[in-house]
Amino acid sequence: MYMNTKRLAVFGAVLLLSGWNIAGAQPVPTDAWGMDVDRWSYVSHGFYPLGWSPDGRFAYATFRNFDDATGPFIQIDVVVQNMITDGVVAETSFYESRPQPPSFEEAWEAYGAEVVAFIEGNGVDLASARLQEFPYRWASGVAEAELRPEEYEEILPGEEDFGVIGAYEVWVRRESGAEKRITRAEWDGSVGGFLEVKVGGHFPSPYEARTAVLIVETIRGWEGPPHNFRYRVSGAHLERGF
Repeated sequence: MYMNTKRLAVFGAVLLLSGWNIAGAQPVPTDAWGMDVDRWSYVSHGFYPLGWSPDGRFAYATFRNFDDATGPFIQIDVVVQNMITDGVVAETSFYESRPQPPSFEEAWEAYGAEVVAFIEGNGVDLASARLQEFPYRWASGVAEAELRPEEYEEILPGEEDFGVIGAYEVWVRRESGAEKRITRAEWDGSVGGFLEVKVGGHFPSPYEARTAVLIVETIRGWEGPPHNFRYRVSGAHLERGF
């Protein structure tokens, strides 16, 4: 009996160290962007890639755990997106108030099994998807992503604090010089614009020469910092369309 108990304890420790959730028997995804930030400058918000399907679907989740107005909570928003058309295939959310701001590991313990069931129901298996930087080198060549912001032509004093980027485009370029636009976005708020826009990197598909490009928009907070992150994901085939 002592040996069995000891082996079980060791096995449980190995699972914890390897990032597995014993209750749901699901690996805990790793954040690719956002959570490790100065909370006085940015609202805590994380982006978590969940996996690809063979037919070009990419699944991801975003996570928040605190708001000045409402206090601590779990909020996991899950999206399954078609990276051929960029259209959203399905999306769902999980929300729960908490007495203290939970970690993503705690949120995953509560809702991870439901998240996995949701993405599997939409053709995506949970799998590691690591954020890669541009330029991206693979067997068939090299690709670079370029952000092209469009700032307002006329800015009054002080307006720069509310964001001056009214629109932007993201282009992907091959080493030959051939390029294509993969997305365009325009500011949809009543005041200001985007404070900042970055191409955060990309998540290559394991099935084909297609990738999901992560675009991170910074939106001004209600009274200034902390500011909010907003994520956009756009698909790009790395060999076609140039």
